[in-house]
Amino acid sequence: MVELTVQLPESALAALRKNPGEFAIEMRIAAAVKWYELGIVSQEKAAEIAGLSRADFISALNRLHISPLQYSPEELREELRDADYSEVINAFPLFDLKNDDIDPKSGPKLNIDSTISVT
Repeated sequence: MVELTVQLPESALAALRKNPGEFAIEMRIAAAVKWYELGIVSQEKAAEIAGLSRADFISALNRLHISPLQYSPEELREELRDADYSEVINAFPLFDLKNDDIDPKSGPKLNIDSTISVT
């Protein structure tokens, strides 16, 4: 593991009410979340950078009001194009998909042109 030294004014820690150890942890999480949000790193890599399990990283995303779903509508269409649609039906209950909503050639009939937000 690489060790970095960051110099900050002492007032920064006082303003954030953090000791140096707590601040370092929060800084790793904040950087990982931002890089994930910007699409620079994958969710798996961001969790590793943050020093968290994937589940804990998703919880951190939720705490910071960042969606764990970082797909553009086109990327989501591509992901779903070759999916096992029975898994899609189970994975996305909020879409209320039925088997007759799925065309065997084009996939599920989803309106995914709007932003998906998880709160």
